[in-house]
Amino acid sequence: MSDTVGLHLWRFCALFVVGTAFEVVFEIYTALRAAFPLPRTIRTIADMVIAGLSLSGLAFALFFINGGELRLYVAVALALGFFIARYAVGKPISRVFRGVFGLMARSIRWIHQRTRSSLPYASNSIRTLVKRLTSRFLPPA
Repeated sequence: MSDTVGLHLWRFCALFVVGTAFEVVFEIYTALRAAFPLPRTIRTIADMVIAGLSLSGLAFALFFINGGELRLYVAVALALGFFIARYAVGKPISRVFRGVFGLMARSIRWIHQRTRSSLPYASNSIRTLVKRLTSRFLPPA
């Protein structure tokens, strides 16, 4: 199969973009992990799921863009995309997502604390109301 240089250049650029996208996904995931701490086993399972999804996405991208051919420029393009994005825009992206996920985590904790402290009062009120309403239907003693 004779591929033109332009086609190889297009594939290189497309794989560079895929490497950049993987870096952005990686930064989002690390910011999510930092904002919402998980137990060790669940964190390990989440890491394995993310790795599996990343490898599946990479395999799909390789078959879609490059027809499954492994050439040197495939690895170079993916690595360049990942590392250039990591050092050029990785820190600002990480700061933005850590701020967003941190705000979400604080909001969830605040809501949880407010509802947890008022939940016994609300459940007692509901229980009292249900008893009053159902006491009229009880047979006479």
